[in-house]
Amino acid sequence: MRRFRRELLRVCRAFKNIGSPIFYSRVIILSSSSLSAFHQTLHLAETKWDSLCRIPYSAPGRWVQSLDFSSLPVASSKLKIDTYLTNVFTLTPFLSRLVLNPEILLSQRALAALRDSCGPRLRTIKGLRTTGFLRATLETLPNPWEEDALTLFLAACPVLQELEIFGPGIVDEEHIDETDEHLIPASSKPPLNLPLLHTLTLVGVPYAPVFTALIATPLPALRSLTLTSYHPLTSDPTTETTPTLTSAFLQAHGGTLTHLVFPAPPDWPRLTSTSVPPTLFQTSPNLTSIALSFPLSALLPPLPDAPPHHLQCINIPRPTEALRKNLGVLLRSGRMGHLKEVRFGAVKWLNGMTKRALETGVQGELRRWKKQFAGKLRILDQDGKEGGVDS
Repeated sequence: MRRFRRELLRVCRAFKNIGSPIFYSRVIILSSSSLSAFHQTLHLAETKWDSLCRIPYSAPGRWVQSLDFSSLPVASSKLKIDTYLTNVFTLTPFLSRLVLNPEILLSQRALAALRDSCGPRLRTIKGLRTTGFLRATLETLPNPWEEDALTLFLAACPVLQELEIFGPGIVDEEHIDETDEHLIPASSKPPLNLPLLHTLTLVGVPYAPVFTALIATPLPALRSLTLTSYHPLTSDPTTETTPTLTSAFLQAHGGTLTHLVFPAPPDWPRLTSTSVPPTLFQTSPNLTSIALSFPLSALLPPLPDAPPHHLQCINIPRPTEALRKNLGVLLRSGRMGHLKEVRFGAVKWLNGMTKRALETGVQGELRRWKKQFAGKLRILDQDGKEGGVDS
């Protein structure tokens, strides 16, 4: 498609005039040299634009609606890349979709340029990165939302629908077992205005000010959440633990969620084991699918007086005996009557092996799952295939 758009510009001048806005509407940058050339094109066009033009924004900058830097290498020249991005953001006022390489940490000037030029029109932002914050630092900031550049940037994006933020994870594990509720500043006015946000990804941002700002902001449209959990793992997973920012987030926004993913933390493995809040099913009653990638003790039955949960699909890396028994208890309790399938994201059904070989290891456990839940659940591998006990 991209090659077709490029060839369209070479047919004639009329086709070039018609095709140029289409060609520049979606831009994918794969290298530093491409970014430099793109920046040069926008800058040169801006210098030639004057006040006699009927449109206040120069072309091709005003044609750009989507920028994708996800494949841009950032091993070197980080300052130069940040400078280019700052200038590009200034010259693309109608940008609505931005995809960054999560390794790119935008400076305050780049965030300010993006906020002032594109903020009111941005609908999708992926790959944003924030720095690591010490818990003690967040406790000492009088107004963390007013001092954090990323939070101030999001405050200028009222039509945002998709957001991805990545961080380095826990910087200091000393206080991970302590309560976090007081880390959310009291405010009569929500720090952000995101009524259209339906998909949110927060990976490795346990104590970032933007995390607490999102907890304190109403998110009525939120349906899909990817969240790194830093809830402490206890010996008895049914016991209430001290409130954390993870549990506070699910308490605030879990009611509207239908899809929830708990990815592996970027700082895994760590000294302190974590899980998901034991009240997960109570705070998120409308979940239809959940994906877990580390300790699975959060799969607990709802409260005895709770109605059957709406969960239909569970996605986990590989089968384990403990989880198989836990899931059996859930199904027998009648509180998971809507569950239809379990998908294993890191396992495939194998054939061409001896029967004894297929009864051992991961393949053996996979077949025990299939046998135990036959007629009740679909047991799928990473390719979505449903094997048989004797396959």
